[in-house]
Amino acid sequence: MFSQWRIPQSAVTNMRWNLCGDLCTGAVVDSTNFNDDNYNPGIKCDCNFPNFTCHVTALNFSINALSGQVPREIGQLTDLRSLGFGRNNFDGSLPSELGNLRRLQHLYIDSSKVGGNIPSTFANLRNLQTVGASDNGFTGRIPDLIGSWSQLLTLQAIFYFIYMLLTWKISGLSNGTLDFIRDLKSLRVLDLRNNRLSGSIPDDIGEYTNLTQLDLSFNNLSGGIPRGLFNMSKLFFLSLGNNSLTGTLLNEKSETLTNIDLSYNELSGTLPSWAIDPTLQLNILVNNFTLDNSGYNCLQRGFPCGRGSPIFSNFGINCGGPQITSSSQIVHEQDNKPLGPSNYYLNPERRWGVSNVGRRDILRNNTESTKRQFNNTLASTSRQFTNAIDSQLFQTARISAGSLRYYVFALENGNYNLKLQFAEVVIEDGPTWKSLARRIFDIYIQGNQVFKDFDIKRAAGGDSFSLVTREVTVEVLNNYLDIHFFWARKGTPYIPNQGAYGPLISAISATPNFIPTVSNNPPSNNNKNNTGLIVGILVPIGIVCFLTLLAMYIILRRRKRRHTSGNYDEEFLGIDTSPYTFSYEDLRDATDDFSPENKLGEGGFGPVYKGILNDGRVIAVKQLAIASHQGKSQFVGEIATISAVQHRNLVKLYGCCIDGEKRVLVYEYLENKSLDQALFGSKKLSLTWSTRFEICMGIARGLSYLHEESRIRIIHRDVKSSNVLLDSNMNPKISDFGLAKLYDDKKTHLSTRVAGTFGYLAPVYAMWGHLTEKADVFGFGVVALEIISGRPNSDSNLKDEKIFLLNWVCFILFFMHATAWTRPSMSRVVAMLSGDIEVTNIINCPQYLTCFEFDYHTTFTSVITAAVIQAQNTTDPAEVRVINSMFNQWGIPESSVTAMRWNLTGDPCTGTAVDSTDINDDNYNPAIKCDCNFPNFTCHVTALKVYGLDVSGTIPEGLWTLFNLTILNLGQNYLTGPLSPSIGNLIRMEYLTISFNALSGQFPPEIGQLTDLRLLAFGTNNFDGSLPSEIGNLRKLKHLYFGSSGVGGYIPSTFANLQNLQRVGASDNGLKGRIPDFIGSWSQLQSLNLQGNSFEGSIPLSFSRLISLERLRISGLSNGTLDFIKDLKSLRILFLRSNRLSGSIPNEIGEFTNLTQLDLSFNNLSGPIPTGLFNLSRMYYLSLGNNSLTGTLPTGTLPKAMNTTLSYIDLSYNLLSGTLPSWALDPTLQLNILANNFTLSNSGLSCLQRGFPCGRGSPRYTIFGINCGGPQMTSSNRIVHEQDNEPLGPSTYYLTPERRWAVSNVGNPVRLSNTTDIESTKRQFTNTLASTLRQFTNTIDSGLFQTARLSSGSLRYYGLGLENGNYTVKLQFAELVIEDGPTRRSLGRRVFDIYIQGNQVFQDFDIKRAAGGASFSPLTREVTVEVLNNYLEIHLLWSGKGTCCIPDQGTYGPLISAVSATPNFIPTVNNNPPSNNKKNNTVLIVEILVPIVVVSFLTYLAMYILRRRRKRRDISGKYDQEFLGIEARPYTFCYEDLRDATDDFRPANKLGQGGFGPVYKGTLDDGRVVAVKQLSVASHQGKSQFVAEIATISAVQHRNLVKLYGCCIYGERRLLVYEYLENKSLDQALFGSNTLSLTWSTRFDICLGIARGLAYLHEESRVRIIHRDVKSSNILLDSNMNPKISDFGLAKLYDDKNTHLSTRVAGTFGYLAPEYAMRGHLTEKADVFGFGVVALEIISGRPNCDSSLEDDKTYLLGWAWKLHETNRELELVDEKLSEFDESVVKRVIRVALLCTQTSSSRPSMSRVVALLSGDMKVSGVITRPEYLTCLELDYSITFKSSSLNSIDSQPMLHNIM
Repeated sequence: MFSQWRIPQSAVTNMRWNLCGDLCTGAVVDSTNFNDDNYNPGIKCDCNFPNFTCHVTALNFSINALSGQVPREIGQLTDLRSLGFGRNNFDGSLPSELGNLRRLQHLYIDSSKVGGNIPSTFANLRNLQTVGASDNGFTGRIPDLIGSWSQLLTLQAIFYFIYMLLTWKISGLSNGTLDFIRDLKSLRVLDLRNNRLSGSIPDDIGEYTNLTQLDLSFNNLSGGIPRGLFNMSKLFFLSLGNNSLTGTLLNEKSETLTNIDLSYNELSGTLPSWAIDPTLQLNILVNNFTLDNSGYNCLQRGFPCGRGSPIFSNFGINCGGPQITSSSQIVHEQDNKPLGPSNYYLNPERRWGVSNVGRRDILRNNTESTKRQFNNTLASTSRQFTNAIDSQLFQTARISAGSLRYYVFALENGNYNLKLQFAEVVIEDGPTWKSLARRIFDIYIQGNQVFKDFDIKRAAGGDSFSLVTREVTVEVLNNYLDIHFFWARKGTPYIPNQGAYGPLISAISATPNFIPTVSNNPPSNNNKNNTGLIVGILVPIGIVCFLTLLAMYIILRRRKRRHTSGNYDEEFLGIDTSPYTFSYEDLRDATDDFSPENKLGEGGFGPVYKGILNDGRVIAVKQLAIASHQGKSQFVGEIATISAVQHRNLVKLYGCCIDGEKRVLVYEYLENKSLDQALFGSKKLSLTWSTRFEICMGIARGLSYLHEESRIRIIHRDVKSSNVLLDSNMNPKISDFGLAKLYDDKKTHLSTRVAGTFGYLAPVYAMWGHLTEKADVFGFGVVALEIISGRPNSDSNLKDEKIFLLNWVCFILFFMHATAWTRPSMSRVVAMLSGDIEVTNIINCPQYLTCFEFDYHTTFTSVITAAVIQAQNTTDPAEVRVINSMFNQWGIPESSVTAMRWNLTGDPCTGTAVDSTDINDDNYNPAIKCDCNFPNFTCHVTALKVYGLDVSGTIPEGLWTLFNLTILNLGQNYLTGPLSPSIGNLIRMEYLTISFNALSGQFPPEIGQLTDLRLLAFGTNNFDGSLPSEIGNLRKLKHLYFGSSGVGGYIPSTFANLQNLQRVGASDNGLKGRIPDFIGSWSQLQSLNLQGNSFEGSIPLSFSRLISLERLRISGLSNGTLDFIKDLKSLRILFLRSNRLSGSIPNEIGEFTNLTQLDLSFNNLSGPIPTGLFNLSRMYYLSLGNNSLTGTLPTGTLPKAMNTTLSYIDLSYNLLSGTLPSWALDPTLQLNILANNFTLSNSGLSCLQRGFPCGRGSPRYTIFGINCGGPQMTSSNRIVHEQDNEPLGPSTYYLTPERRWAVSNVGNPVRLSNTTDIESTKRQFTNTLASTLRQFTNTIDSGLFQTARLSSGSLRYYGLGLENGNYTVKLQFAELVIEDGPTRRSLGRRVFDIYIQGNQVFQDFDIKRAAGGASFSPLTREVTVEVLNNYLEIHLLWSGKGTCCIPDQGTYGPLISAVSATPNFIPTVNNNPPSNNKKNNTVLIVEILVPIVVVSFLTYLAMYILRRRRKRRDISGKYDQEFLGIEARPYTFCYEDLRDATDDFRPANKLGQGGFGPVYKGTLDDGRVVAVKQLSVASHQGKSQFVAEIATISAVQHRNLVKLYGCCIYGERRLLVYEYLENKSLDQALFGSNTLSLTWSTRFDICLGIARGLAYLHEESRVRIIHRDVKSSNILLDSNMNPKISDFGLAKLYDDKNTHLSTRVAGTFGYLAPEYAMRGHLTEKADVFGFGVVALEIISGRPNCDSSLEDDKTYLLGWAWKLHETNRELELVDEKLSEFDESVVKRVIRVALLCTQTSSSRPSMSRVVALLSGDMKVSGVITRPEYLTCLELDYSITFKSSSLNSIDSQPMLHNIM
């Protein structure tokens, strides 16, 4: 079993038991605790069996990421008492053989991923006492056999999709009661949350005296709370929330009961005295309690605070953390109050609240521990989130063990964009068991589930500490928002710690999708009168105004600079190293206003100019052309890349400039221009061979640095001669990083669009877009050939065989092999060129050159294309001509085809046309597919797609000659003309789509010849005539779509042959006659849509045979009943509106359990509504309006308690009566009950009952106007059109506060018929408003037509309280959604009917057609109507006609821009609403405070700018003086920022102390964690080292060098700001008190990284640098254990032309090279010596001197040489290393010893890198250096380890020797 799982012997050995020999030894039989977390995998044996035999009695292999099936062999261990294999990744079911373990007492299989049914053999496990089986995939019923486990003490199981009930810890069931627990009086913990239990809590529950925890929450329990439940002596946790419990609270409670959840019930009355106990946690939210005027009455049912009087329109909450203002300027209020398991919090302004309910499973016995753990509802991390602007928002979170709810009050009603932000900060990353956890929970908004089984880590791509954002559009209807995070007991409960489960949220915010009309400020409590208020506010205005003028002056002066700064911040958001920014005026002066005389050249980016800065630097200014085809993205890309790298062979970026639309890059000026000009330009330079070789070497080194050594790995993508510049010494500099790509070396390649220059592109990249660093290697090979030959890679002036350099020369093609893996890396290229590695003698020309015969008269582009295409197969030439001609006619450019990676001008059947790319891939368009298996290697086009490209014109006749087509998709274009009869030629066709075009004429009967058709779609066209009867020949047809196609007539009888049809869409045509009976024989039919036709009669009874039918939509019939549906139990969507159906709704409708949407509106149905209709568990939309239904609505708690999905109900225009049940008042429910006979209170809704009583008999108005969908507006005829921009759902209405008019909307968009995402449905339902910014020139009142209200069904407007008489009603329209122009988006037809006062005044009204075929054109219709009963009703009704899906799905139904009515008589009423004389101070306060706030803000801004300018001026002066002569100047921080970042340099943040001064950890405002190095005033290193370190580290960038963020000069204070490295220094990792576990591979990588960093400093950086203090403490380790060389305070710059530097000695004893210590002769070999010592320390895990060891081991260097000379090197290896490669270790030791030779014998660091990596062999004979052999070491001398600035050579010599 362990072998199968690949559990190594070492893992078992570490557990101190034997896998290979006798198992039952060691820890297996001693006192080691089997439950010890460190004992895993583990077994236990019992050796007391007869015959001295031992048997395995316990087995545990939990938390090991094991996969596959659970081994059946476990069933043979029949003496097992304990078995655990939870928290693994098994699959499949539990093996039945486990039933053989009859002695088993404990079984733990939580989160093991097993599933299926529980085996029946488990009935044998009668000795079980404890079972843990939660978080698995068990299905079926819970077996009765569990009831026979009579000794069972604990059962924890979570079952899904089960239909019975059991006890202990179980959730996820679907029904049941509590009757089964009557005899389980031993229960201590009973957790039955979320099981939909019904009934009441047993009265004898008080007899369960052992109960300590009881959770019955989230069920359907009703009745009162039993008296005994509150008096149980041991009960400390009680959760009864989210039920329907009624009654009042008892007056007595046990003292032990300290956590009670009663939220979301129907409890009422006042609170007893014990409820105010401060030690009690009591959650009573959302009940009906009578409370005093405390804030907590805001949290009772209905959330009354702010309801009807909104204050706020946005909010933000920083969950678990302090107040933070995000980058979007939303204030995220603090939310860091700890909450217990039954607790809630309301913020002081009553703006929002939070509720927590739930207890951790880890708290079983200890009550005090329980209380402490319950408060653990906050989480935090100090990690930085680099992919977030607002990193701090993700560093804290609120967590819950069950249910976490946030409430926001007093919100203005409307649509909001709700943003939920998450980051997993508890579950860890990495290949350990701690990363196996799964946090899973559900998210509900406004009571509706929007995300199910949400897993933060999975949503972040499997990463913890990575941000995840989810945005949801939500409608606020009753001034509050409810956000609910709910743990349904899924996911792992115990990883990485016990109790690590449940919801976690980092931040919440919401912003309105409308223009707010509220202040968004909390209410004021100021009671002063108006006079005092005005005086108190206005007095300071005089003072403030003066300051405002000053502020405005400063702002105007700084405006341009601030604008530039804003552009800069926005442009470079996310760039770690921001460049220096020049002012545009400075660059204009430097280039003499970009004089043509200073122009150096022109590229795709734009022109390049020479310039001279004020400080004398000569620069090259690269200016982005406004029309540049490279553009701003390359501008940012080049800066992001070049700012992150520094190398002597890369061009240097001085900075950039952004000024409006201008973008400028400023580079160093290189006198000798580009390499191509030097090689083959008009003014060639004289390049000797040595110069050319050095140029090759320099380019290779630069590319090697980019690929392998820079901090970020970079692929240049455009390596060519013109992108290599030459300085005055002919040193090459790689330039132009606009196309560069960053890449992760862990990935095999990047998939990207091809970019670069022909002739330098690698074949695989050019062909497939697969980009690796080997693409640059290929380009280098081409450039190297050009350097050698002095000619470009293509020259048509030469002889044919010499035109292409690549084909002519074959001796450097090693770098240009077709396959990337055969090309060397650039570091190996450097080694080959320098002679460190031999180049193989056998180099073959790559296959792409040898396999083809080149046509030298073609372009180089053709060569590259030919190089990557197999030329064996060719496309039929006739088909090539057809494809070319067709695409040319339709204006499809070759570039769009090239982008799809197939060829239009050459052979089409290449690339994606013949590979595995799916023709239906959205990204592959236009597309063809070919079959190349025809004779004579001929390819034929078998599939063609030109979809949604808006091509226009006719279909070319040549298309019908592609006889091998099986798939043709021309949908969503603007094709015109008839469909040719030649379509009958395509007899192999299987899938034909020509929908959404403008094709006309008769639909050709020749379609009947395509007998292999499976899909035929020709809907939304302009065909005419009848359907061809020949379609009946298509017997294989499964899908037929011809809605809105224009055809008409009768459905041909031949359609009876189409027995395989599954889906038919035939809406909006002219079909007539009766619906044929034969449709009932289409037995496989799943979906049928016949809406919007002209059928007669009723629905045939034969439809009752369509038992597979899931969707049925029919409208426009003249009679019938619902009898036919009785057997159609598979129906999910049933729309039968407007069919004049009579009779009643069948009582068995409740058996249609699959129904999600039911629309029976606008019929003649009568009788009561069946109760079962409200209990359908999947139903969410129900429309029964406009019938004659009678009776009352069902009472109780329906539908929310029994059907949580039914959210939209239309019952309008019926004869229903009675009072409304309680569920009808649910604010999350959309219920339309207009025009019924309900008995209502004196609410506005009573105005909209039958007869519209408000104002009846007492009229007030004679005029009204409504700006539908828009704000209030006064028209040119002085009629005030009131605002009507309230979003309306599919079953809702709105009444104005003055009760002057109302609007009602009913209808569900067709586009939602296939969705299972209820929340998506709700978002779409609210899309009832439309708008445009276009101006309407042919009307005076343009503004009225810029907005509109639309509906997907029925839209009614009501004018109320009108004086009786004749009126002129003006209806104004403009089509705002369907577009103009010859595109598919113009093909839509919006058709609806208009009724006024119940009479049809316009039938089949089409706005666009009525406006002469133009959209966005105003249209007015006027009608004279009579008002008899003081109300006016205007009804716009969609009857199923018109297109449904143009320009987008759901574009249909009524649309209206404005409504108004004026009297045709002399009014006798004043037309004013009832007066309201109650005035308050709100308006006055707002009018005064708004300008004051603005003025105060400007004043503060001015003072802030002045202060910043003064501070910046002071700092700038000191900065310039301090860094005089430093070319690359660092970013300067403000001292206050660093003080804030380090919490005022708090001792707790101190990381260490050095000669320079202390180092502190800090966090910047942008979230970066930094190390701040502070110069001590008394530092013996001082300011000179401060400047030296900046000068050095600013000039270099390498992945193995520490990164300097910047510095600070503040008075006498000097600070350096570095990146923070988590794992601190190497010496601490190796031999500190908190040692890290460093494997051999990690140590080797550290050695290699240090070597690469030093090699860069010595040989490759722009300035040559000697570090002078290479030691373990100056090597820092990042989170991935990558080494970073630090502390450059002693570094020296040097010229490699000098043999050495003579300088005073500085460094650290033990790491100093002898020649430097004795004579002060400094070369880079001093660093090599230090590296050798550090390498020995890494290998041995000990410092270079340790006086606690034996004399011969005291000094590491001497001991290492002694071991080497006696061939005992491996004794040097750290004893902590149990596994290592001996050969590699010996190699590193020898390299280290080689580095400690005398100076002349030491290798360079680049050779050290080659030796370590194995590219070069280490010499077999290494002798002890002379300085060790000639001197007798005095081991009694103390080896000092402190750092020093300068020492005399003699004392140092004495100490070293």
